[in-house]
Amino acid sequence: MGHYFSDNQFHIHPDGAPTLPLNPMRKGFWKYICSSAQQINLIYLGISVCLAAISFALLLTIFFGQPQVTPRGFFISNSGFCSDSGKRIMTDRGGNAADALIAIVLCLSVTRPDAVGLGGCGAFLVHVRDANKNDLFDAMCSSPSAFDVTSQNAAYSVGVPGLLAGLKSVHDAYGYLSWSDLFQPAIDSAEHGFMVHPDLMRIVQKVVNSTPTSHIAHDIEQNVKNGLYPPQPSLAATLRKLATEGVQPFYNGSIGQGIVDEMQKLGVTWVLEGDLSTYQVHKPNHTELDSAGFTIHGFTSPFVGGLLAANVLSNLDMLNHLRPLRSRKLALGEPKEVAQLYHRLIELTKLSLVHVSGLGDPYDPNSGKITVSREDKFMSLETRKSLVSMVSDDRVLSTSALGYVDPVIFTSQDGETFVLTVESDNLIASASLIMGSPFGSGIKTTNTGILLNAAQRLFSSAPPSSTTSLNVPAPGRRPLATTSPIFFETAQQKCGHRFIAASSSGLQGIVGISQVLTSSFLYLSNVTCSGDEQRPPLPSAEETTKTYTPAVGACLPVNASLALKRFTLDFLPVQNSTQHEFVVLLEPGFPSAIKKGLEDLGHKVVATTNPTSVVGAVGWTLYTTIGGVEQSSVNSSSWF
Repeated sequence: MGHYFSDNQFHIHPDGAPTLPLNPMRKGFWKYICSSAQQINLIYLGISVCLAAISFALLLTIFFGQPQVTPRGFFISNSGFCSDSGKRIMTDRGGNAADALIAIVLCLSVTRPDAVGLGGCGAFLVHVRDANKNDLFDAMCSSPSAFDVTSQNAAYSVGVPGLLAGLKSVHDAYGYLSWSDLFQPAIDSAEHGFMVHPDLMRIVQKVVNSTPTSHIAHDIEQNVKNGLYPPQPSLAATLRKLATEGVQPFYNGSIGQGIVDEMQKLGVTWVLEGDLSTYQVHKPNHTELDSAGFTIHGFTSPFVGGLLAANVLSNLDMLNHLRPLRSRKLALGEPKEVAQLYHRLIELTKLSLVHVSGLGDPYDPNSGKITVSREDKFMSLETRKSLVSMVSDDRVLSTSALGYVDPVIFTSQDGETFVLTVESDNLIASASLIMGSPFGSGIKTTNTGILLNAAQRLFSSAPPSSTTSLNVPAPGRRPLATTSPIFFETAQQKCGHRFIAASSSGLQGIVGISQVLTSSFLYLSNVTCSGDEQRPPLPSAEETTKTYTPAVGACLPVNASLALKRFTLDFLPVQNSTQHEFVVLLEPGFPSAIKKGLEDLGHKVVATTNPTSVVGAVGWTLYTTIGGVEQSSVNSSSWF
């Protein structure tokens, strides 16, 4: 048996099972410890079984037990009531960020008809942290078989709605609660009425006497009593039907037939089987570019807002490496240096708009391949270097030197909004929502209360011979939309900053995102972020935009950037001419010294009386939930 043991040291139980051998060299308990291979294997087996049981118990606790880190959420929309409804979907019902997003959008379709409607369009982006992936849903409205962009008949402005199909696709992929659970806030608002948001009344006053949708504005203006809009029983019944039956009644049933009949009454022929029932939500791959230590992921055409912002920010980073600006001067807000940075941002935006104007619908069977080719060229390093080389630091580019910019790109500034939701667990969900113009087409279908979009107005009206634009109507084709959610993450630090930014007001909002992120990434380093005990040190006098990217390794000062007064761009007709020119619009309170710096460089600058757009962002820094929202929109947001 070996040096220490002999056969007579095994004791036999009455049932014949051997006991552990005794070790005469040890005392007490230790004399029962065996060194034979067979008995050691038994011990190992016992330990393994115990460890497996403990591991299984831990897994059960992780997946089915109470979370050890308190969940957090942040919700941004243009209605405080709807944002709170999204919060309750998570806190009271146990839903996730996708559930909250859907509930908020449905709620907005009742309470904010100026920018959202069941008959509208949308783009949805969901980021999944555990899988490190972005899932994109293209639910842009498409052109029906009958179209006429030159007609004054509002019915010709209506595109085949994509919003409900998009929401259902998001729910099928990521929803946790049942589809019907997400309709109650919208149903309550339609059944009992709702408090009118001040921004809705502002839009009402803006369009009440000047647009084809003025009758909708008049209706709201006349029916609001003590701030409350009355119940809408037809819309409530429609929402209940959609909640219980899904989207089938809308695209291939009684609701859809009601839309077809409404269009027929207005002199436009739609076919249920050929227009509504064939609608599809597309799932594009995201684009990817880098800027200032961040990777930017966005939509492809027809949602060109992300393309535009990603190119502008990436090209600005390239230019800032070639001709560095002084980081300390930027951080201190020196007007001349900030004006120079803004000048670059403006010029690069103009140049990118030329390329965006030539894009179209990548899914179109006739022109889709050309769109994809042009988009690839626009994103290529060669093209981007060429655009950067065209920017001068002492003057603006003339309109003639730029190339053709389609004025339709600047359409629909007030007919668009966004929703952002984030949870601490796994998801960021976002939506860009489009009606084509304030209150869409102004057409409500009889007996359903559904307000229809005006997406056909987003197609170019220029004669085909005068432009290379592919953004012209054809059956099933989708018009360009200068908006979309955009995902940002630190390029070399995958658990650093990860967030989605979105905006209202079409192109003006995308310019706003570019400006907010430029200041966050490059020069707002001496602000205090939430939780910091002190401000980070200023950059040294030697540091430049070539090497200094403070947001990558520090807190992300989005709220401080949102507090800055912003500029945006418009493209206005030149008096007594067929030409257009770029105009820089400044928010009230924009620093006069920076304004003068832009004027000295040759920009035409005009002060505005209202903010140019609303920008928001939600996500995580490491695993901490973050949210950035305009001060004016705090009451329209919610968090826990």
